[in-house]
Amino acid sequence: MNKNIVIIQTDAQPYSWLGITGDGQIETPNLDLLAEEGILFTESHSCSGVCVPSRAALMTGRYSIAHGVTNNFIDLPEAELQMGQIFSAAGYKTGYFGKTHFGWDDQNMPAGGWQEHFLWGEEYNNYLRANGISTVYPEGNEIKKQTKYWPFGQSNIPIAHYFENVIADKALDFIRHHKNEQFLLYLSNIAPHAPITPPGHYATMYNPDDIELLPRHEQELKDKSSGFTRWISQLQKYITSDDLRVFIALGYGLVSMVDANVGRLIKLLKAENIYDDTIVIFTSDHGDFASQYGVLGKSWSMSDALIRVPLIVSHPQYRHTGRKVDALVENIDVLPTIMEYAGIPIPGIIQGKPFSRLISGEVGELKDYIFAYDQGNELSRHDHSVMVKNSKWKLVYNSDDSMELYNLKADPLENINLIKDKRFKAIAAELERKVLHWFLEYSEGAYRKEAVDYWVDECCFYDEAKFNGTRQHKIITD
Repeated sequence: MNKNIVIIQTDAQPYSWLGITGDGQIETPNLDLLAEEGILFTESHSCSGVCVPSRAALMTGRYSIAHGVTNNFIDLPEAELQMGQIFSAAGYKTGYFGKTHFGWDDQNMPAGGWQEHFLWGEEYNNYLRANGISTVYPEGNEIKKQTKYWPFGQSNIPIAHYFENVIADKALDFIRHHKNEQFLLYLSNIAPHAPITPPGHYATMYNPDDIELLPRHEQELKDKSSGFTRWISQLQKYITSDDLRVFIALGYGLVSMVDANVGRLIKLLKAENIYDDTIVIFTSDHGDFASQYGVLGKSWSMSDALIRVPLIVSHPQYRHTGRKVDALVENIDVLPTIMEYAGIPIPGIIQGKPFSRLISGEVGELKDYIFAYDQGNELSRHDHSVMVKNSKWKLVYNSDDSMELYNLKADPLENINLIKDKRFKAIAAELERKVLHWFLEYSEGAYRKEAVDYWVDECCFYDEAKFNGTRQHKIITD
């Protein structure tokens, strides 16, 4: 029996933007069914709140402080072993269709182990030109609704030629061609990331007037880092509540379009009699503020709005169980999980842990703490932040030396920073030690372990070149 793998990824999809996890505003029947029959992880987290570090972490099974891609402007080192290479070497047929943005050269996908591909950028532009469709971004000047942040409106591109539907078609062709072989299929959507321009009826599927925004709090920016406060305050100047409702309505339309393609894919797997040989994983690279703080988009932030992401796993041995798993998991755990499923040995270089025993129900917990890290580029003036989180508490350390402590059970939107509350001093100190130990254990030479002033030296967040000269990229083998 073959052991096929399908990974479906969206971009900037909040955890709540599914019918099964939301408040009833969005319709995602196919993904809901996938979760109802399989496993829905309620505490799945990205290792970063922005695209490239998160995607690089999923591709390598390694934290950003190990692979070195700590913001959107750093390339993944060639020495890093990545998913496509692992499965191609194991004899799998590999196909990548969609957005890359994990720090790899799109012109060199075969070197990354991806034997077949159709990507955003020039490949899609060439497809549009061949079909007589304009490639002017964002789709000409006809988009009516536009804030000063992202373009909003209905796409001029016909539904059949819209990016998400084209890559879904390519993915289906890949399955048909390799149905008798073992394959790894990675379907990477841009949606619901900007441009917020769904095609056809998806642009009018949801009425902005019906959209409910997240509640605001008078202390929502109190005791936040200076960079985060500056960033959010700037966005608040340009985004109105009406803009947010339009953004969410159109974003829902994009997600519903992705959901329809998930339905097409599952239908084909069943028609080809290979659904029972295939594990299907759905997730997002990170989330979106989606009206929290009265803004949209993302920033260098450790907010759960960005770090907590959807994760659905439909495993052929555990379908029709319909379980929710509340255990903490990270996106670095996806790669070792599918390797274990495929019977591929997991080398010591991979830092994630397989969550297979969570899927089977053998264990109830995988790890006590999860971590995330972002290092803004020099020109961004954003925070450089690190986070540790357990089932109740979150600690954030920022590059301006500010710290944040949240009781997530009592304050899930992270409005009340408790770091100055003496009652929780011991909790904060313990979480601070966890962050320090995490850096020392997983940075693999990126920072000097012997530095006495490791924790207080802010250069570990601003300019690591000042900390130990040059970053060391190395492969660790058992």
